[in-house]
Amino acid sequence: MNICYPVETEQGTVNTLHGNFRLAPRFVIYNTETNEKRVLENQLQKKAHNIETPVKSLRTLQVDATIVGGIARCDLAKLNNHGIKVFQAKELNLEKNIKALIDGELIELTQKNTHRGFPCQ
Repeated sequence: MNICYPVETEQGTVNTLHGNFRLAPRFVIYNTETNEKRVLENQLQKKAHNIETPVKSLRTLQVDATIVGGIARCDLAKLNNHGIKVFQAKELNLEKNIKALIDGELIELTQKNTHRGFPCQ
């Protein structure tokens, strides 16, 4: 499984979660089968309010799920429309969140349990 994790800076598996999916400077893509990780720079920061850029990149990398601190409903919908499940982080640490996801301890976010956050365009 490929898991996306929004981060401020790239620090291996001790990465600290960025609080907002859309505004994260980069994403760590972690493969649970091989324990390999890739870093994807978030081009969205250069194209404000265009969530399609990171979502398309995540689909290209065959991301199955993302773990977030916060996400707007429209961003959640766009990820879900591309087959990417979104889970609420339990910890700030990447490694602990991945273990929690694998152990079934993270809550999958839906339109009903996600706040709007900020205006979507």
